[in-house]
Amino acid sequence: MKVQVPYSIFEASWADGLVYSHAGSNNMNFSISWTMPEMNLGILINSNSSSKNTRAIFREIRNAIIAVSK
Repeated sequence: MKVQVPYSIFEASWADGLVYSHAGSNNMNFSISWTMPEMNLGILINSNSSSKNTRAIFREIRNAIIAVSK
């Protein structure tokens, strides 16, 4: 039996190790989550916008949260 993983797993220096991430949109709203086990931190951000700038803004928010949690 093949199991489909509905999220991405990757290593990132900003997360001090592994990141489990999932994102989705219904073309009106956008949501993304990052779970960083090495940092004991999870971030979930939702927006009622799915414009081209939304992902970049979410990355800025994520980076600000990580900066204050270190």
